[in-house]
Amino acid sequence: MSIAGLYPAGMNDSKKLIKADFHVHTSCSRRVTASPEEMYESAKAKGLDKIAVTDHNTLKGALSLAERDPDFVIVGEEITWDAPGEIIGLFLKEAIPEGKNATYTLDALREQGAFIFIPHPFAPFHFFCPPRCILRIADRIDAIEIRNGRNFHFLNTCAAAFRPFTKLRGICGSDAHLQKDIGKVGMMLPDFSNADELRCSIQSAKPFGRGQSIISSLKLIKKVF
Repeated sequence: MSIAGLYPAGMNDSKKLIKADFHVHTSCSRRVTASPEEMYESAKAKGLDKIAVTDHNTLKGALSLAERDPDFVIVGEEITWDAPGEIIGLFLKEAIPEGKNATYTLDALREQGAFIFIPHPFAPFHFFCPPRCILRIADRIDAIEIRNGRNFHFLNTCAAAFRPFTKLRGICGSDAHLQKDIGKVGMMLPDFSNADELRCSIQSAKPFGRGQSIISSLKLIKKVF
């Protein structure tokens, strides 16, 4: 199939279609040993066109890589807040402090014009935001993660089934903590360079990859923890 054939009918097929992983960690996050540079090199080697570096409560690794390759690296942060679960902002310039309440965190993200999404809903083995909480803030965020590479596949299916009730877009990422896992889950979508373009582009995105089987998840837990 040609690249043009992957676009929905009516879409401008002159826009380049790229492969992106929207949830990647480096050694700036807990329990990750690979450096930002090592994660970057692995992503390049696997043929990805963009990655969102979303370390926990810091932009250090993301900013260092974005300075090196701004077209490839999206500066993001996975933020621990005073609410259930975590929240991710993309296209950030300044880190959002951890431990703040939902109102403060969402206001701070929106002030930077960030693309905002809830990672790994329906994931009891992660910090996760329950559906009732997502619905309360749905008018202030852009997407929920419907495929997470470290989540059980059937729980990703639950997230995808829940998404239409939120009227939000779905987004996908590997949640890679190991080099080998980068790019296992992500999206094919028209190229973009900022949060507003991503909001438009993601409407035509197609997910790739899937979550973990129960057996592979147990192996990953043993290796990482």
